[in-house]
Amino acid sequence: LAAPRATLCVEWAPNGERFAVGLASRDVAICYYRPELQCWVAMKVGKSKASVVSVAWHASSNFIATGSPDGGCMVYDVSE
Repeated sequence: LAAPRATLCVEWAPNGERFAVGLASRDVAICYYRPELQCWVAMKVGKSKASVVSVAWHASSNFIATGSPDGGCMVYDVSE
């Protein structure tokens, strides 16, 4: 994952197929393995008003919640 600023948190999805990355650039990236490319790829899913310092997955691995130090909380649908 090439990011313009620091990675602040990482959390694996409950199904073990993806992981979420919270960034100081206020972005959230979902990373997953692409066997045809033989590498991990990242997809940005949202932008917060402040750095993303916490990520948590729903048990279904279809939703992710993020937290920021400004008190912001966002929930994203990251269904495949």
